[in-house]
Amino acid sequence: MMDSVVMTDNLATIRHSEIDRVIGTLGAMTEVDAALRTTLAL
Repeated sequence: MMDSVVMTDNLATIRHSEIDRVIGTLGAMTEVDAALRTTLAL
């Protein structure tokens, strides 16, 4: 399995019905949470 990159500088809200299928999962959200806090200046 390969590592993934989560980009937090281009965010969009979409409707749940627009999601066709799941292509992966995010295990540890700690790093994603930190990146979002930085991007959103929280």
